[in-house]
Amino acid sequence: MSACVFVASGLNFDVDRYLRSSPFKAKTVFRKGEIPAKDNPDRQPRPDSGFVVIVSAADGHGLSAQVKAAVQFLIKH
Repeated sequence: MSACVFVASGLNFDVDRYLRSSPFKAKTVFRKGEIPAKDNPDRQPRPDSGFVVIVSAADGHGLSAQVKAAVQFLIKH
């Protein structure tokens, strides 16, 4: 499956507070200080907090459908 995602993050981003009043439905939420399991052999904590939203899961419809969905997402938000 291929997907187009929107990621928002920041060093001082209160992701939980933001998402409580946000229109976004986060697929993934990450927080400063957490130690991500993937691709992290040194077990370094995250320097930032943020979230991931799936903009388009246009699986089988190709890049053009994902670009269209991404543009519509950006116009709306």
